[in-house]
Amino acid sequence: MTLDDKIIRIENQIKRLKKQKEKLQVQIALSFYKDIQKIFGEDFCPTFVVGLLEDIQILSSQIQKHKCEQQNRP
Repeated sequence: MTLDDKIIRIENQIKRLKKQKEKLQVQIALSFYKDIQKIFGEDFCPTFVVGLLEDIQILSSQIQKHKCEQQNRP
Protein backbone atom coordinates (compact mmCIF):
# COMPACT_ATOMS: atom_id res chain seq x y z
CA MET A 1 0.00 0.00 0.00
CA THR A 2 1.47 3.32 -1.08
CA LEU A 3 1.59 6.44 1.03
CA ASP A 4 -1.11 8.02 -1.15
CA ASP A 5 -3.35 5.00 -0.60
CA LYS A 6 -2.86 5.29 3.15
CA ILE A 7 -3.70 8.99 3.06
CA ILE A 8 -6.84 8.35 1.02
CA ARG A 9 -7.86 5.57 3.42
CA ILE A 10 -7.38 7.85 6.43
CA GLU A 11 -9.31 10.68 4.75
CA ASN A 12 -12.18 8.29 4.03
CA GLN A 13 -12.18 7.14 7.65
CA ILE A 14 -12.29 10.77 8.80
CA LYS A 15 -15.25 11.46 6.50
CA ARG A 16 -17.06 8.38 7.80
CA LEU A 17 -16.44 9.36 11.41
CA LYS A 18 -17.64 12.92 10.76
CA LYS A 19 -20.87 11.55 9.29
CA GLN A 20 -21.32 9.28 12.33
CA LYS A 21 -20.68 12.24 14.63
CA GLU A 22 -23.27 14.37 12.84
CA LYS A 23 -25.80 11.53 12.99
CA LEU A 24 -25.23 11.10 16.73
CA GLN A 25 -25.53 14.85 17.31
CA VAL A 26 -28.87 14.89 15.52
CA GLN A 27 -30.09 11.90 17.54
CA ILE A 28 -29.03 13.56 20.79
CA ALA A 29 -30.68 16.84 19.81
CA LEU A 30 -33.94 15.09 18.88
CA SER A 31 -33.91 13.14 22.12
CA PHE A 32 -33.31 16.34 24.09
CA TYR A 33 -36.08 18.07 22.14
CA LYS A 34 -38.55 15.28 22.93
CA ASP A 35 -37.56 15.21 26.61
CA ILE A 36 -38.06 18.96 26.94
CA GLN A 37 -41.41 18.64 25.15
CA LYS A 38 -42.50 16.04 27.74
CA ILE A 39 -41.34 18.21 30.64
CA PHE A 40 -43.07 21.40 29.50
CA GLY A 41 -46.18 19.76 28.06
CA GLU A 42 -48.62 22.41 26.82
CA ASP A 43 -46.19 25.21 27.67
CA PHE A 44 -43.63 23.74 25.28
CA CYS A 45 -42.01 26.26 22.94
CA PRO A 46 -39.89 24.87 20.06
CA THR A 47 -38.07 28.19 19.68
CA PHE A 48 -36.93 27.95 23.30
CA VAL A 49 -35.49 24.46 22.76
CA VAL A 50 -33.68 25.45 19.57
CA GLY A 51 -32.22 28.49 21.33
CA LEU A 52 -31.18 26.36 24.28
CA LEU A 53 -29.47 23.85 21.97
CA GLU A 54 -27.63 26.67 20.21
CA ASP A 55 -26.47 28.07 23.56
CA ILE A 56 -25.28 24.63 24.65
CA GLN A 57 -23.36 24.18 21.39
CA ILE A 58 -21.66 27.56 21.79
CA LEU A 59 -20.77 26.85 25.41
CA SER A 60 -19.46 23.40 24.51
CA SER A 61 -17.24 24.88 21.79
CA GLN A 62 -15.87 27.44 24.22
CA ILE A 63 -15.11 24.75 26.80
CA GLN A 64 -13.34 22.60 24.20
CA LYS A 65 -11.31 25.59 23.01
CA HIS A 66 -10.32 26.41 26.59
CA LYS A 67 -9.25 22.79 27.24
CA CYS A 68 -7.13 22.75 24.07
CA GLU A 69 -5.46 26.00 25.08
CA GLN A 70 -4.67 24.59 28.51
CA GLN A 71 -3.20 21.42 27.04
CA ASN A 72 -1.00 23.35 24.62
CA ARG A 73 0.53 25.56 27.29
CA PRO A 74 4.13 24.73 28.18
